[in-house]
Amino acid sequence: MPLTIRELEKEVHAKVPKDCMDEIIKSIDFDDLNLWGKLKPKHNKKHHIYVAVYKDLYHIGFEKLASKVKEFLKISKNSFCHNQKVLRKQLAKWGRSQIVLDDSAEWNDVKSDIDLPKSLADTNLVADSTDFPLKATKRISKKNADYSYKLGKYGQRFNSFMDLSGKIRYLSVGYSPKVHDSTFLKVNHQWIQENLQGGVCCADSHYSYGKHAFENIKFYIKRVPTIEVWNEEKQKHEKRLTEEDTKFNKDHSDVRSRVENPFAQIKNLFHSLIEPFEQGKTQLTYLVTFAVGVYNWKTTEKYFVEGTD
Repeated sequence: MPLTIRELEKEVHAKVPKDCMDEIIKSIDFDDLNLWGKLKPKHNKKHHIYVAVYKDLYHIGFEKLASKVKEFLKISKNSFCHNQKVLRKQLAKWGRSQIVLDDSAEWNDVKSDIDLPKSLADTNLVADSTDFPLKATKRISKKNADYSYKLGKYGQRFNSFMDLSGKIRYLSVGYSPKVHDSTFLKVNHQWIQENLQGGVCCADSHYSYGKHAFENIKFYIKRVPTIEVWNEEKQKHEKRLTEEDTKFNKDHSDVRSRVENPFAQIKNLFHSLIEPFEQGKTQLTYLVTFAVGVYNWKTTEKYFVEGTD
């Protein structure tokens, strides 16, 4: 059933606040874009951007999209496909502007009013990675660089560092899911050493390379069993955690869990990131970057309001 522009805006605002959309629209130099099917009305710029955001928020196919917006934007399915690619690149530029690394003084300021366990009291960052599904262009092979064991299908991995409000401070481009998180740290060693000075990062065991690799950057990794005991039932020796290590690992889980999984929230916002993405790796990176920008905008607004209370 066709939507009016007001109805479509309302559906977009259910996920992306109007103030945020106003910022996005203002940031795009619409006149220089090579869009197909542009019409004369001045508000047509706004219509194109709202439709592009709507498409990825709700994972609407191009043919269905054309039928939904024909009341106010009469262009073909092929034109929508072309325009979506052009506009995603622009939306990603805005998204990137919302991903600001800052420094340890800012990260510490965010965590200053957060009650952390004594064993991890100096933590100011959390590291995490996720895989987004990518549509296969041929028969799936588990040996392919784009095959994700996490997903059980093709995908691209994105790595991140976030502060303790959950705001993503660094987002990588998409890369092979075969690259282990420790390998990611190793490959990006120089950048991390130069830009994360004073960072104290809570990370899972996949980031173990960071534990002793950097100067003035600390990685807290869960501890592994070291005490060897005899298991009477299994009739063999096995290693167990000390009480101190068990307590540390619980504290570690508590710190990581307090930063509500941002990538799960991002997927709930942008349904096009749930199903295998059909428009290639570059467009997927654009969409993830834009989605993180929206998430960060909303996180900043939420944190500011809660902080002032």
